[in-house]
Amino acid sequence: MSRTVIIGGGIIGLCCAYELRRRGEEVVVLERGQPGAGASSGNAGLIVPSFSGPVPGPGVMAALLRSMLRPDSPVYLNPRALPQTAGWLRSFRRHCNVLAYDAGFAAMARLSAQTMTLFDTLAADGVAFEMHADGLLFAYVDEANMAHMVDDLARLQAYGYRRPTILTGSDLRDLEPGLSDRVRAGFFLPQERHVQPETLVAGVLARLRTLGAQVRAGTVVTGIQRRAHVITSVVIPSAAIEGDRFLIAAGAWSGVVARMCGFRLPMQAVKGYSVTVSTPVRRFRRPLYLGDAKLIASPFQQTTRVAGWLEFSGINPAVDAGRLRAMRRAAGAYLRGWESGGGERQRAGLRPMTPDGLPVIGPVPGYDNLFVATGHGVLGITLAPATARAVADLLSGGSPGMDLQPFAPARFLKFQRTRCTIR
Repeated sequence: MSRTVIIGGGIIGLCCAYELRRRGEEVVVLERGQPGAGASSGNAGLIVPSFSGPVPGPGVMAALLRSMLRPDSPVYLNPRALPQTAGWLRSFRRHCNVLAYDAGFAAMARLSAQTMTLFDTLAADGVAFEMHADGLLFAYVDEANMAHMVDDLARLQAYGYRRPTILTGSDLRDLEPGLSDRVRAGFFLPQERHVQPETLVAGVLARLRTLGAQVRAGTVVTGIQRRAHVITSVVIPSAAIEGDRFLIAAGAWSGVVARMCGFRLPMQAVKGYSVTVSTPVRRFRRPLYLGDAKLIASPFQQTTRVAGWLEFSGINPAVDAGRLRAMRRAAGAYLRGWESGGGERQRAGLRPMTPDGLPVIGPVPGYDNLFVATGHGVLGITLAPATARAVADLLSGGSPGMDLQPFAPARFLKFQRTRCTIR
């Protein structure tokens, strides 16, 4: 039996471990904090192949630069982060064009094509988690802001989506009475789903332990050991963990781990915020995408959560009180009484994002046994099962059932052997 060491215990790393363990692979997961406690928790939990469009696109760079003057903007570039993000932003700008967006969209749509089936497979295999198939309702104060999303849906016709029927404000309130009178238009996608993400993390983790996988919390990787092109072990403060194959799935910290291995992985931490209301007074019928505000309101069995926004401020998990207040105001323009309940929890999480907006999945050139699965941005929940299936196929010597070339680490690879940490 071969052994895979996975660096990172977020939803991507955990799902990869689960898929490998199901195939008989010995698995060790090393997580610097608590498994799934980062961006994999506290998010809206959407399962949305419809959101296949990458973040960089025409006009996005100009909007991002303007956001430096508006810290209450849904997408915000913190000027203090410019020194550490300048190189990444230059690469990001090169991908803010129609050709790159179209190619990225097609690649992401193919990756997520089997998403719903894979989530059903998780549940059928005994992974216990809260999942809802109530669709996703889009709501807009300004009807003009719908155009981009409607155009994206037209690209997904090959995957069962149709150009949606535009609903008026009154039609939308028939579907969701909690919408305010300011909402003018929107549409409904019945095939989308959502999960309570903390239950998904807990369910996969419990199944892993039942299957006999090792998951080590509070374990920081500080270096690697290798012979030529083969990684032999990763170094933690108390020991060296040996393995036959190694997978970097460390989310926003993946770039740090990559540097230990001697190559560059341009990963930016993009902060998102959420407010979770326990025992809410108003319960929404289904998740809502508040289009102009770029927020999601997700109803769960015991809570309601409003989550979203993008903040480029480096690896900085602190909650910005001013941005959180602005997010609340933005949500209040759409939703009546969403904050009323028995209590609330505020948090911020760091999503890993590449400059082209696509995840990094595949083998690292120059190494015989090093792989990467990270950079899923805001789609970590949606893409975790598909990524895990592809990674397990690769590591078990098979051929993945999809084209992974658009996600290959080689597209960014610049070896920096003088920085390689070897012990």
